[in-house]
Amino acid sequence: MHNTIENGAGELSFIDFEYFGWDDPAKLVADFTWHPSMSLTPAHTQKFIGEAATIFKNDPEFHDRLRLVYPLYGLRWALIVLNCFIDENWSRQRATENQNRDQVKVTQLQIAVKFVERVRTLLDGLPDDVS
Repeated sequence: MHNTIENGAGELSFIDFEYFGWDDPAKLVADFTWHPSMSLTPAHTQKFIGEAATIFKNDPEFHDRLRLVYPLYGLRWALIVLNCFIDENWSRQRATENQNRDQVKVTQLQIAVKFVERVRTLLDGLPDDVS
C-alpha cells in the first residue's frame, strides 16, 4: 500500500514525506488563501495576509516574496483543479467513482477560470514597471 508501514501487530501507519521540510511562509500564505476549499472573502484574505505579515515581521523579505509568488500560486491552483482532465488522475481518485466525469470537468474548468480571473485582476493592479 502506498505510503504505509505495517508494524508487527499488523497495524498500518500512514507516512507522507511529499511536503517534508519547511515551507516558505509566502508559500504557506499563498496556498492557504488560494486553496479551492477556502471560501475567503477579499476582506478575510487581506486580514489573514496582514496577520501573517505580523507573524513573519522578522523576515524582511516576506512581503516581497509573497507579492512575487502570489499570482503564480493562483495559476498553480488553476492547473491543479484541472487534474480531472488527465485520465491517470481521474482513474486514481476513488472519490470520483460515482461522479459524472464530464460534469466534473465543467465544474473544475469554471473554478480554474475564476482563479485565472483573480490572477488577471491582481496583475492589472500592478504598476507597469512590475508586470
